Amino acid sequence: MKKCTLIIGLLMAAFLVFPTGQQEPAKEAAAKAEPVEIGVVCSLTGPWSANDLRMRHGIQMAVDEINATGGIKGQPIQIIQEDAESSSAGAVKAYNKLVSEHKLPAVIAAPFSVQVLALQDYIKKEAVPTLSGATSKRLTEMGNEWLFRIRAHDGIVASLAAKYAVQTLGAKRVGILHDTNEYGTGGALAIKETLQNMGLEPVAVEGYNTGDKDFAAQLLNLSRHGADIVVSWAHPLEGGLILRQIKQLNLNLKLTGGPGYAMPVCLDLAKEDAEGINVVIDFSPANPDPRVTEWVQKYQAKFDGEVPDYVSACNYDAVYMLTNVMKEHGFDRDAIKDGLRNMKPYKGIMAEYDFDEIGNGVREILIVEIQKGTPVVLRSVKQ
Repeated sequence: MKKCTLIIGLLMAAFLVFPTGQQEPAKEAAAKAEPVEIGVVCSLTGPWSANDLRMRHGIQMAVDEINATGGIKGQPIQIIQEDAESSSAGAVKAYNKLVSEHKLPAVIAAPFSVQVLALQDYIKKEAVPTLSGATSKRLTEMGNEWLFRIRAHDGIVASLAAKYAVQTLGAKRVGILHDTNEYGTGGALAIKETLQNMGLEPVAVEGYNTGDKDFAAQLLNLSRHGADIVVSWAHPLEGGLILRQIKQLNLNLKLTGGPGYAMPVCLDLAKEDAEGINVVIDFSPANPDPRVTEWVQKYQAKFDGEVPDYVSACNYDAVYMLTNVMKEHGFDRDAIKDGLRNMKPYKGIMAEYDFDEIGNGVREILIVEIQKGTPVVLRSVKQ
């Protein structure tokens, strides 16, 4: 009887010390800890919500992966998002709500320059490290040490578009077509300055307002001035309409576009009318890099076949950069700011990130050609 009792006791001790099955997964352990909240300002409603859906998906994919492996030192990441309502006022309202209701170590902000421009003073006032894919060059030239850009700025990208149109495609008479908002105006200025540095003046410069749907007047004027290539800086929705109307008007205008022209929203709208255009862009899902190919496959499997774009990729990378910095430096905002500024170059899915003294993190760009609805990489350029 004593022997039986001893055996039962040993078995009970064994179950206590060595639980049956595998040890509790890191994901379950992290789920029990206090979450690390990261704020996200993105448009859930309005015309920019389709674009920002991919932003949210890129962020969510990274969060799910990190939490599955234990989070940040055992604490899970929790995303707190507020609707920017596809407007500057909406972005300000969303940002203020986030920082007033939550003690956030960092925020990932909307990718539209006009919204981030409106947020500048609030980011400075609240002193929260804020990462954004907005590309207007002057955003990081306004003395805001808390803003970090996770894409190449338009001074780099638009200049490359103009050089490619002239030096590679042989353009002699370049026209410019752009949105008149912060993003489009900044891009148009960089294009014009680059042309002038090459001894050329644009034959015509045409602008339009965000949300416009009829571009016939601008396109016809570019054609009348004899533009052999139009370099255009547009958001995806307007870009798709522009490509369709070039064909509908039967105009002999070749187009080299900014990143918006390679976005799924633009390509889905333009369809065959986008065939053959050249685009300068940060990321292509058709990039033959094996890391990118594997990531695209995982993304599409997770989000019902949705094709990722640069908004998906750079915001996915943003979560990993923040995670790495917080693992090393903790959750103090000043420590995170300094950690981002001084981090070693990080090889992400979209690019290699290395923040300079004013917060620019990316200097790498792809030149692609749209072939059957897919941005096919022609070359990579690093500045």
